[in-house]
Amino acid sequence: MRTWKQGMVDVIEDDASVRRVLERLVKSANLAVRTFTSAAAFLQAGGPTENVCVVADACMP
Repeated sequence: MRTWKQGMVDVIEDDASVRRVLERLVKSANLAVRTFTSAAAFLQAGGPTENVCVVADACMP
């Protein structure tokens, strides 16, 4: 049987309102979340952690 090891969901989104909605959605599923305004900010914070899911905006400047 597989066991679930909870990790981190990283949201990278430049639009503040979309970022907040995604953060609330992830939290509503009882998952840990970090949010970033850009890929550079995400990488500066150390990038992905172990057991991570990244949700990124594909059309960022």
